[in-house]
Amino acid sequence: MRATSGCIRGADVRAERITVRAGLRPILRGVSLWAQPGELVGILGPSGSGKSTLLNVLSGAIAPSKGRVRVDGTDLPHIIREGGSAIGYVPQDDIVHRHLSVVRALMYAAQLRLPAHWGERQLRAHVDAVLRLLELTPRSRAKIRTLSGGERKRVNIGVELVGQPRLLLLDEPTSGLDPALERKTMRLLRRLADDGRTVILSTHVMGTLDVLDSVVVLCDGVVAFDGPLPAALRFFNVSHPAAIYDRLRDVAPRVWRSLPGCGSKRASQRYGKAGPQAGSLRHTGSLRHTGSLRHTEPEPQAVGVS
Repeated sequence: MRATSGCIRGADVRAERITVRAGLRPILRGVSLWAQPGELVGILGPSGSGKSTLLNVLSGAIAPSKGRVRVDGTDLPHIIREGGSAIGYVPQDDIVHRHLSVVRALMYAAQLRLPAHWGERQLRAHVDAVLRLLELTPRSRAKIRTLSGGERKRVNIGVELVGQPRLLLLDEPTSGLDPALERKTMRLLRRLADDGRTVILSTHVMGTLDVLDSVVVLCDGVVAFDGPLPAALRFFNVSHPAAIYDRLRDVAPRVWRSLPGCGSKRASQRYGKAGPQAGSLRHTGSLRHTGSLRHTEPEPQAVGVS
């Protein structure tokens, strides 16, 4: 578990062998994931690999065909039936009314999500604290429709934060932002995790992955790797995160599904000797040294470092 400031008690989240089907077509195939309080975890993978579906399963919006999600040892459906206040989910699209002011949108969210006995003064103090955290205080009275893309994204995050979630899920939170706003948003998410929250996000953006504690790389609905980013670069034998996508394209999805073990030493420690699921990789230092791949697929030549 990552050391945190201890301001927030995060959630211990375990997805165990999750399978999701759309009709006969599998979208996720036996996916497992473990995130602990204070961790910032990124889910990577090509379009259609199952990233958004996995987030929807973790939020309780989709029930898996097989497998289960447990939060602090309690099955997710039970938590959802109890109100689900421990979980905040920020989708790609805006979830706020664009004609409201920033402070009014957050006040409405607070009134809906916080205990009924909280008075107006207590609610406003709480909303003001969230505005300061998100660096939105100077824009608090501005209409949401007048905000920049980065500011609107922070308002969407704020709508969830006012409910004091211990698990925060975000689908492509930096999509459409310029590099400076992307890094600012990722640093914000790093601070939210450092306060103790468990934060899991999906992303296609490779420039700010250094703030993550770990990455879960999906390919065709299975886990190809689970572990710290430096270990992922060694495992895929690449020098830059974007080149991981070339590796995923070069190796047939059936190979990822067929390899036993797990994506890294971290996953081994978390899931035990059996590994999280049959469709993930055992970390052996580099992709080119993984014997199963060497004998199954020709080694890619254009990607990675020698």
